[in-house]
Amino acid sequence: MLRTSLLDESERLAEQLLSKNQVEVLSRTAEDITAGIESADLKVDLTPFWKLDARIGGIGGYCMPLRPFGNPFPSGIARELFRPIQYAAAEIEYHGNPLTARESIRNSGMYLEAVTKFWVNRTSSILDTNRYKRLTLGQSIAVLKKRGLVTDGLAESLDASLVLYNQAKHAVTQREDRDRMFTVGDALVVYICARILGMRILKPYYDEILRGIPEYERDFPGVNMNGSNPPCSGAGV
Repeated sequence: MLRTSLLDESERLAEQLLSKNQVEVLSRTAEDITAGIESADLKVDLTPFWKLDARIGGIGGYCMPLRPFGNPFPSGIARELFRPIQYAAAEIEYHGNPLTARESIRNSGMYLEAVTKFWVNRTSSILDTNRYKRLTLGQSIAVLKKRGLVTDGLAESLDASLVLYNQAKHAVTQREDRDRMFTVGDALVVYICARILGMRILKPYYDEILRGIPEYERDFPGVNMNGSNPPCSGAGV
């Protein structure tokens, strides 16, 4: 597992979703960022991390402006879906101190909240559209489980993500062995796992989503839509 201190739920996500190579990249990145923070030398080369992000496919930090005032989503569903993961990526790129880990995890959770709500709505009757407009991540997961859409371990990964998201919003550490609730390693794992889960869920809808982004080929010239992670169908994962 990662050569850094992780919360139990982060460990669980890494075991469920990450390959040995992905774990190694995240370990090296966490070590480099932590060393940079401790030495006040924040010029850390994150190229291997963003290359890993690119291999997942779909829209992620690797193909978005990493300063979030560069907003490629003026409106619509793409803004709701991808603006949070842009913020999560920016917290990783501009890691001024370990406290940004919490914000990155919170934004990764907001991304999954938007993704699962989108999935609920796309698999609902048109008569139920208004009913599902304001779902939380936990509520969306519950609806998707009830419909039998989350299978093959996806439910466990979403549940672990939900715990971390809620902790990022509400909790402070009570453990004497941890100076802070979240480490850099937690933030990297949660971000990459959110990207993997988001890609699995959204892949059947990506053509439609991209058509809703004005001039997306210009704004996302390096977008990879052939990610190495297995796709899902709109009816189940």
